[in-house]
Amino acid sequence: SERNAKEQKAQVDIDYATAALRKSTADIAKAESDVAKAESDLTKAEKELLDTETKVARQRSQRIVAPFDGFVTRITPNQSSQVLKEGEAICVIVPDSADRAVQVWLDGNDAPLVEPGRHVRLQFEGWPAVQFAGWPSVAVGTFGGTVVSVDATDDGKGKFRVLVRPDPQDPTWPSQRFLRQGVRANGWVLLEQVPLWYEIWRNMNGFPPVVSTEEPKGGKLPKLPKS
Repeated sequence: SERNAKEQKAQVDIDYATAALRKSTADIAKAESDVAKAESDLTKAEKELLDTETKVARQRSQRIVAPFDGFVTRITPNQSSQVLKEGEAICVIVPDSADRAVQVWLDGNDAPLVEPGRHVRLQFEGWPAVQFAGWPSVAVGTFGGTVVSVDATDDGKGKFRVLVRPDPQDPTWPSQRFLRQGVRANGWVLLEQVPLWYEIWRNMNGFPPVVSTEEPKGGKLPKLPKS
């Protein structure tokens, strides 16, 4: 009958709607699963990105650019250690430059007498030479230099550094084959001519006191001599 046909059609519609609802529910569940998986992948990707950024920052901090061109002569830290403290020296670099200079150390008794422009006679280590202090005319194997600067302060032990560069009016210094970085040199700064008794008097009366920079052993102060 017509009523049964309507009931059957309604049941078919209900079944179709139920199937569509189940399909939609399954699609929602699948979408939620995909979202959860995507969030998990995103979290994993963010973690990997953070690790990569950390490695990149670490690599950037490991790359240090020297302030000038030169050659590495010595690596100061222990090579077995992988972490260095901030401000710790890494290596010693010799500048790649044709300009050469010698540093001479003077005590406080002689430093006030030396000023830029003074002539210096230098004797280099490994180079045969004969030099008489105060008698430059008979010097053999020595080379001329000019005082460039004198440090305003001492090194903490009463010594003042004097920088000496080659004198263009004298013969050129030996080549870098002989004058390598760190080669020692003795220097004689030529001052004004004074009587011998005056120089002896100056050294005897103007000798500077020597102050020890080391702590006394055992934590005890040394006893003063009895007067």
